[in-house]
Amino acid sequence: MKITSPIEKYTGRSVIGPTAVEFKDGVAEVDELSAGQRAYLEARGYTVEDEAQEDEGLFDPASHNQEQVVEYLERDDIDDEERARVVGAEADGKARKGVREWAEAYVAKREAAAKEAAEREAAEKAKQDGQAGGVDGGDAA
Repeated sequence: MKITSPIEKYTGRSVIGPTAVEFKDGVAEVDELSAGQRAYLEARGYTVEDEAQEDEGLFDPASHNQEQVVEYLERDDIDDEERARVVGAEADGKARKGVREWAEAYVAKREAAAKEAAEREAAEKAKQDGQAGGVDGGDAA
């Protein structure tokens, strides 16, 4: 597992419960952490990444704090399928309120935008239909 310190470039030894961890330039590697150690670190701003998730190239919300998860979800370079995967993994894991609220707001915003687009399209169609029905092509004299 890779642990990233909230203090950029930190080099030194930290003791996390029974585990001594050596940081170099803000990063430490450990074989494993207990759930309690992981929670302790994440609550203090550390990022813990599982190598299996890194190898797959998948974002693991459990390895990031709530702010980092929301920042990831707000990125323009991920699609809604990836957002759904991350939100689902979050719900199955830590189920943090802030991530759930972000997801609910995102869905509501997307639904409102789709409704607005449909209403604009319907109004434009009605306008076009009205214009086509009002033209008779000749004089009525």
